[in-house]
Amino acid sequence: MLVLCLYVDDVIFTGSNLKMIGDFKHIMMKEFEMTDLDLMSYFLGIEVIQGDDGIFIHQRKFVVKFLKKFKMDDSNSVKTPIETEIKLTKEGDGRTVDVTYFK
Repeated sequence: MLVLCLYVDDVIFTGSNLKMIGDFKHIMMKEFEMTDLDLMSYFLGIEVIQGDDGIFIHQRKFVVKFLKKFKMDDSNSVKTPIETEIKLTKEGDGRTVDVTYFK
């Protein structure tokens, strides 16, 4: 099996057979002007870390930009981003916000 993802002028591919992947890469490079970037590390805003223990994807750049936008880039990180014992209600006493700002 060969899996191909094409977006405008970017392409990534993988498959179940290393020889088939190599043959496909060779054919594509003969037919089209391409640069082989080897293992994928970044694609469409997603950063990819590939290692022996698996593949990890994240969007660190997006999160940093998002935190800066909302002036939270120097905030402390936590595993649970809300107080665990707080009682949430549908109608609160807080101020009304423009919800479109957070979409």
